[in-house]
Amino acid sequence: MMTKTIIFDYDGTIHHTLGIYEPAFRETYQWLTEQKVTEEREIGSVEIAGWLGLNSKEMWNRAGKHDGRRSDDKTDQET
Repeated sequence: MMTKTIIFDYDGTIHHTLGIYEPAFRETYQWLTEQKVTEEREIGSVEIAGWLGLNSKEMWNRAGKHDGRRSDDKTDQET
């Protein structure tokens, strides 16, 4: 008889998500500011951690609230 196991990782138990997510976000954000897609601003680790679990649209909508755009503003791709 085969035993089947499901492991639920509550962040930090087996894998620390922010350790991968934050550097990847910062690298992407730097590229976006260099391309003039967004204005550069200071983004703290706590704010980045608050985006975990959001889909990309939700995350960028929250991030956009800090650069003068409303969270319901549509991008060129959404219109």
